[in-house]
Amino acid sequence: MSFRTPTLGSLNQRVELFVKSETVDSSGGTVTNHHSLGLIWAKLDGHSGGLDDFADAHASSTTKRLTIRFRSDVKAGDRVVVGGESFEVQSVDDPNGRRAYLIVTAVTTKATGVRHV
Repeated sequence: MSFRTPTLGSLNQRVELFVKSETVDSSGGTVTNHHSLGLIWAKLDGHSGGLDDFADAHASSTTKRLTIRFRSDVKAGDRVVVGGESFEVQSVDDPNGRRAYLIVTAVTTKATGVRHV
């Protein structure tokens, strides 16, 4: 799929970007935190969803695709909050290599019930 430069005003959704950081605690374990980098403008290009089975539960997942202005500090494992819902960044792509925009694919998964076998 070829990338089309967003039209003026199409980055019209406010989303909050969180960067993932890991630190070692006093017992040698890893603690994962997400720190806000602030609100950014994004274009929501679409989303998809589905149902999956995880262990003993049913889960629903939603994937969103966002276009944002280029920034070098966004990577897989970070989070974006869209409309109050938190999504984990799965991939980040500079679609034409020009460092102007990024395509961010993010997913959220929620348990929807117990699976009966």
